[in-house]
Amino acid sequence: MGARTWTVRSLAGAAILGCVAANAAAQGQTSPPPGQVPPAGTAPKAVAGKVAAVVNGDEITMVELENVLKRQPPEVMAMTEKDKLAVRRIALATIIDDVLRHQFLHKVSKPVSKGDIDKKMTEMTDMLKSQGKNIEDFFKLTGETPESLRTSIGYQLQWTAYCNAVGTDEVLQKYFAANKDYFDGVMVETSHIVKRLPPDATEQDIAKARQDLQAIRKDIAEGKTDFATAAKSYSQCESAPRGGQIGCIPRKGVVDEPFAKAAFALKVGEVSDVVQTSFGLHLIKVTDRKPGKPSEFSAVKEKVRMMYSDELDEAILMEMRKTAQIKSMIE
Repeated sequence: MGARTWTVRSLAGAAILGCVAANAAAQGQTSPPPGQVPPAGTAPKAVAGKVAAVVNGDEITMVELENVLKRQPPEVMAMTEKDKLAVRRIALATIIDDVLRHQFLHKVSKPVSKGDIDKKMTEMTDMLKSQGKNIEDFFKLTGETPESLRTSIGYQLQWTAYCNAVGTDEVLQKYFAANKDYFDGVMVETSHIVKRLPPDATEQDIAKARQDLQAIRKDIAEGKTDFATAAKSYSQCESAPRGGQIGCIPRKGVVDEPFAKAAFALKVGEVSDVVQTSFGLHLIKVTDRKPGKPSEFSAVKEKVRMMYSDELDEAILMEMRKTAQIKSMIE
């Protein structure tokens, strides 16, 4: 399948050469010819073995999955079979996302030239040389090959070209204005009360948790209790003994977007309505707001571009998952 574990978010911008190493160890198969990025589903089937998943007709082998798992840090303690299965599913989901990215790029972007990949390879060689290392050391360390590295670079260059095409200065300036709190470094100090939801939560489960939190919010508003006391009594979070305090958060990148959006819309001392995230249902209270430092678009343009690229990646994956035909053999 070529360079299967390239990850857009971890290879943004100029970080490509340094970050490829972190994603390269899962390559152990024959890649396409140097300088050529294969269309999704047409890469040579050089890896024999069972299939772990099929994504729009594009196979992921068990060998590829095992190679990704080999990159995981050593276990701190013995894992149960259930834990091991969960880790395998997470690793497979990561590979599936990368396959979807590659398929998207095949549709919207032309393959990059051999010369462009040669240039990046030279830059990487020079960077390693400046650190007293060489490209052979890199390949031994990562399990990468020259061909699979070239393919990873090719995908990244395609992604960069696509982002530059859609992320015009006008688009980036609008994104900057819409996310000024983040780029100014504004922080809000928050506390929360959370009701966890099981993976198989029904609509009735969600409605019951929402109702419980609305009742707690009403008691707080009427002065029957305060937020910290309610958090200690009802919150299903390790922050409960601290009255729900979770500290300062930026506008993006630390907590789920619905949580951050709700928190930054609050004034100091206010309590939110019920907010749903991937962790459960929350009541959020803002206890302080730190203003940060006003920023100018020209000074943070590259940071804006990288954040825009990250969110574009998430949006594309979300859309592709809606219609993708994905069959997993990991049960």
